[in-house]
Amino acid sequence: MMITSLRCFCFLFHVAFVLLAVGCLAPPTQRNSYAPDGRRSECERCSPGWFDDAGEQTECQQCGAGQYSDGTGATTCTNCSAGSATLTMGTNESQCTLCAPGFVATQSGASTCDVCNPGQFANATSGRTRCGVCVPGYFSAASNSSTCRPCAAGRFSNDDGGASVCSACPQGQYSASPAASGCSNCSAGTYDATSSLVGATACVNCSAGTASTDEARTTPCPPCTAGTFAATARASVCEPCGPGAKSRNASGSDECEPCELGRYSAANATSVCVDCAVGQFSDNPAGVTACTNCTAGRYVRVLAKQAKSTFARIMHSVRCPCLAW
Repeated sequence: MMITSLRCFCFLFHVAFVLLAVGCLAPPTQRNSYAPDGRRSECERCSPGWFDDAGEQTECQQCGAGQYSDGTGATTCTNCSAGSATLTMGTNESQCTLCAPGFVATQSGASTCDVCNPGQFANATSGRTRCGVCVPGYFSAASNSSTCRPCAAGRFSNDDGGASVCSACPQGQYSASPAASGCSNCSAGTYDATSSLVGATACVNCSAGTASTDEARTTPCPPCTAGTFAATARASVCEPCGPGAKSRNASGSDECEPCELGRYSAANATSVCVDCAVGQFSDNPAGVTACTNCTAGRYVRVLAKQAKSTFARIMHSVRCPCLAW
C-alpha cells in the first residue's frame, strides 16, 4: 500500500514538474511583464517604449507614434501632450518634440504637427496647440509663419479671419502709419496723386491759387476763377477779391492787387477794374471803390481809356487840370 502511494506521489510530482516547465500551472505573468519563450517562471519587465496591458504575454507591445513610456514595466503608453509630437516610439517624455514655430498639434498623441495657413501664425507665446489669426492691420503671407507682420503705410487689412496680404489704399484715401486696419479720405484742400496700385501715405496739398472742397479727390485741385484767389496751399475755397481790387490773373491767382490809378472796382470778385468816367478821377494807389468828381473849376479832358499812353491816362484821370471857364 505504501509503495502504491509513493508511486502515485511520484507520478503526480512528475506531472506537476512537466506542467510547470511548459508554464501551464504557473501563476499568470504580471501585466507589466512578459515570459520569453513561454517560460513564465522567467518574466521580465517591459523596457521603456514598450508596454503590456494584458499579462500572460510572450512579448511586450511597442508604443505607437505620438506616445511614450518612460520606465520599465509599463502597462500603458502615455500620449504626447498637445503642442508636441513624436514619429517614433518614445522611451521618455523628452522624445515628444515641441512643434516648430508655424506648426501646431491641437490634440494629445499627435505623430506630426500641422502647418498654419497664410493669415495665421504660431509661436511659443501664442502656444503650439492652435494657430493664431492675424488681427486687422497685420498679415502673414506664407504658411508656417511664426508671427504676423504689420501692413506698410499706404496699405491696410481689415480681415477678422486673418489676412495673407495687405491691400493698397483706394485712390483718394491714405494711411500714414503702419498696421492700418482702414484708410482715411483725403480732406478738402488736398488730393491723392498716387496710382491705385501704390497706396498713398499722405495726400498732396492744393497749391496756392487752387482750391477744392471735395474729399477723396484724385486729381489736382482746380484753379481759382477770375476775381478770386487762394493765398496759401491747402485751401478748400477761393476767396473773392474785395472792392477796389482785382485778381492778379484771369485764373489761378494767389493774391489780389489794387485797381490802377484812374480806375475803380465797386464789387467783390472783380478781375478787371473800370475806368473813371469823364469828370472823375482816382489817385489812391491802394485802389478805390469809386472815382472822385472833379471840383468846380476843374475837369478831365478824356476818359482814361482814351488816353494815348499810361502817362497821359494818369495825368488826365488822377487830377483835374485847372482851366478858366
